[in-house]
Amino acid sequence: MDLSELKLSEKEQFEAIKKAAENGNVFAMLKLSEYYEKGIGTAKNPELADYWRKEGQI
Repeated sequence: MDLSELKLSEKEQFEAIKKAAENGNVFAMLKLSEYYEKGIGTAKNPELADYWRKEGQI
């Protein structure tokens, strides 16, 4: 899932990935974890990064 080709802002990319993760997309869960870990499009949040990393490890 490479959203950079769509010319979305980091915040828009974050929101799209978050929505996909919340809808059960495992790849998006792991990507969302990375966004939370690095603070891409959102504030850094290690707790949510860990949560989504665990959710993505089925």
